[in-house]
Amino acid sequence: MDNVVTKMTQNGDGGRIESKVSLRIMGNSVNPKEISDLLKIQPSYTHRKGDRNILFSGRRIGDRTENIWSLESEVDSFSCVEEHLSSLVGLLKNKNEELQILRKNGLRMDLFVGIFCEEEQFGFSMGQDLVSNLASLGLGVEFDIYLNLKPHTL
Repeated sequence: MDNVVTKMTQNGDGGRIESKVSLRIMGNSVNPKEISDLLKIQPSYTHRKGDRNILFSGRRIGDRTENIWSLESEVDSFSCVEEHLSSLVGLLKNKNEELQILRKNGLRMDLFVGIFCEEEQFGFSMGQDLVSNLASLGLGVEFDIYLNLKPHTL
């Protein structure tokens, strides 16, 4: 791995950084069983349009606006973002045809990255091999960065 940050356990000031990364397949026609059968992968979670959207804190922020099939990285949450992304890309590297079928059925896909930092500044990088593999799979990356928060406090 050719990134500068090999572990995101601490930033320069000693603050802890966690990340959660997941493949999301979204759309009104998402059928979790069909996606799982096609990819031969079981999701970490699914939800349906209209399900309540409740944060870990218990606060409800509305209802889900579409169906989703999601697979979370099994990499330790204190590992760097690139390790999470590489793990999911590794699971998908021979599934281009299956991903194309899902796209042709009108579904959208991305890799969602949530970064939780106890401090105000941090950084990470993605090596060229990872970026190339993401592009070949046709997957974009969405980043949500939460400063001064831990994942379970949302």
